[in-house]
Amino acid sequence: MNLFVLLPTYQRPDSLSYSVKSVLYQNLDLPNIKKTLYILNNDENSQIDVDNIVDEAVRNVKHHQFDHVTVEHISSNDVEQRSIFRMYDVIKKHTVAGDVVIIHGDDDIMLHGSLLNRYSRIIKDDHCVNISKYFDGLSFIRGYKGVNLQSIVVENANIIKNNAFKKNDLVNYGLPFISAYTYKINDNFWKVYNQALSWADDTPIKHDAKYLFLPFYIGLSAFKNAELSSSNLCELIRGRVFLTRKYLPPIVITHPDNPAVVNLTGMYVLRNSSLIGLRDLDDLRVVFTNNISGIVWSVIFALNQISLIEVYRLLKTSGFSILIKSFSIKNISSNIKLIFHMLFNISNIGFWVRGFQHKISSTSFWRYWFNDFRPDK
Repeated sequence: MNLFVLLPTYQRPDSLSYSVKSVLYQNLDLPNIKKTLYILNNDENSQIDVDNIVDEAVRNVKHHQFDHVTVEHISSNDVEQRSIFRMYDVIKKHTVAGDVVIIHGDDDIMLHGSLLNRYSRIIKDDHCVNISKYFDGLSFIRGYKGVNLQSIVVENANIIKNNAFKKNDLVNYGLPFISAYTYKINDNFWKVYNQALSWADDTPIKHDAKYLFLPFYIGLSAFKNAELSSSNLCELIRGRVFLTRKYLPPIVITHPDNPAVVNLTGMYVLRNSSLIGLRDLDDLRVVFTNNISGIVWSVIFALNQISLIEVYRLLKTSGFSILIKSFSIKNISSNIKLIFHMLFNISNIGFWVRGFQHKISSTSFWRYWFNDFRPDK
């Protein structure tokens, strides 16, 4: 029952250091358990930078309790979504039945004590997939005070058992958010994974953007097969910040992996033949429908890599009412923002404005809440 923390990264040098350190700072009182932190770099042009960032993190957290800190560099010209396959290939290659796997994002912060708690709970759990709640990192830019990040997880360490995932949890948890997941590797997990992969395969577009929500589909498959549990506890900070496009993979609106099209693929899966009968997912479908704004602009700009017939097939299953919603008054601002994103080369104009107002740079953003988090300060 070894512990394997997988941290995939792609062109996020500003946040990677803090993400790695938040894992290394974890208290892991797990004797006779091999503990591995595996950084998977999916950008062939940043090998030296990633090596330096990880080396600096290891030097600064001298007394970390991991047995191995490994960096693997992938040489490929493929865009970021290929990393989805690489993540699970790494899990297949480096873990065995009974191991616990936690995937941690390169712009997220793991709260102190959460790693030990998540490991300790899932090894006693009958489910193979567990999901944790999280704080929204942008809340801290707005002055999210009064939250003692150091103690919030440690004080709840007496929660020694996960709960079965309930219908109401579906809209309260970030199912597409990879850092919230804890996996227990066994035959049931791989059955869940294979079913999720088949749903992504069946999505009627050729572009690999259809695989971006694979972790989300694993959560859906686990829920369908009664293999999903929840901790009902915020155990990490979900990091998002304004970044110029040079720091981002090509997920801007000129590509099929823009948010609107990817949400369409998610809605397609939520309405597939395996899931359409699950009325428990209706609230989640509503959330997806409301989030698919600006779909017309996004589809038009993505047509260089996806065809009209593919768009038609997505909309046919997802619901043509989404098109009407896209032109509603409340979505006019979303459509305008999409144009601004393209014209000004900014991934999220709202984050940029908020950061400018608070005079916070992309580097100081992570430092801002990491310094509040650090258990040794």
